Amino acid sequence: MATGKTYTTRPIATLGAAAALWLLINALADGFSVVLTLIDLSILSRLPSDVRVGFFDPIPDASGVLDVTGLGRLPVIIVYLATAFITLKWIYRASRNAHALGRGLDSDPPWVVGWFFVPIAMLWKPFEGMSETWRVSQDPEAWKRVALPGVMRVWWGFWLVSMVAGNISFQITRRVETIGGVTTATAFEALSALAGIVAGLALRHIVLTVSTRQTDKIHTSVF
Repeated sequence: MATGKTYTTRPIATLGAAAALWLLINALADGFSVVLTLIDLSILSRLPSDVRVGFFDPIPDASGVLDVTGLGRLPVIIVYLATAFITLKWIYRASRNAHALGRGLDSDPPWVVGWFFVPIAMLWKPFEGMSETWRVSQDPEAWKRVALPGVMRVWWGFWLVSMVAGNISFQITRRVETIGGVTTATAFEALSALAGIVAGLALRHIVLTVSTRQTDKIHTSVF
């Protein structure tokens, strides 16, 4: 969906460092989320699985620990939103620079970000855009011949697992009727967080590598 618009390079080192920092913070937050879900699963395992509960019903936990772990998810959500904002901004900037450095790219910078929010297409289109960004950052002249490293596929594979598991957890929670349903939703939440750690760290490596390559090429083109 390239528009043919002409782009100019913009500095990316500072934005890349910020995105890398937030991705690391988010990975730690995901680790904290895993701990919370494991605590929840431990408590839920002691309750009869057939006890009926609704979406807005309190879970019969006399210890009150589930209330605390529920509140503990709030900072995790805040960190996730902040990380998403900074990282998507970096993705746009990196794609913009790739268009300025190379020729013949198919993915337009706004859509490299926009595809993350389009149902179905979000399963592969963002990866296509990021793949072009990676290739051009390595070799602007012959980018189509640049092979993708394994870290790109690790990032996208674990991102898909995290996204799908998180959505399953949400859908089960919306329709929950028993403690058993809550337990299943929490297990998928834990899987989503675990996959998110791997995806986030892989993306952090990608961000740092692309930022370094583009900074070098921008400086070379200037001098």
